[in-house]
Amino acid sequence: MTQPRKRVVDEVAPLINVMLRAEILMKAAVTYERLPTEYGFIGNCQRVKFYVQEARPRIAEELEIAPRELAGVHRSRGTPGLMNGPGEGAGIDFDLRAGSGSAAVGARPAAPRGRT
Repeated sequence: MTQPRKRVVDEVAPLINVMLRAEILMKAAVTYERLPTEYGFIGNCQRVKFYVQEARPRIAEELEIAPRELAGVHRSRGTPGLMNGPGEGAGIDFDLRAGSGSAAVGARPAAPRGRT
């Protein structure tokens, strides 16, 4: 019987688990950024994201954190830097009427930062 193939992220999985136990809502990208600088990890960011997505619910259960407290953690809520609130993100309009022959694309500028 063959052994399952070892993933590169398995080398740092215990470190990721410790990070998640300390801050369960830490973004996977932030976790990834810390790994090369602090621990010399040379793996792929996407692999870390997949591992965090798999590990976070398990660790949350160990810490007795309700699933509803993790709601939305794995989903993007817009492009960072372009979203300040509802309806304030970048927008693209496509003119796809029959016979138009092309798509007209226009972007709405992001709202200024620092509003209160």
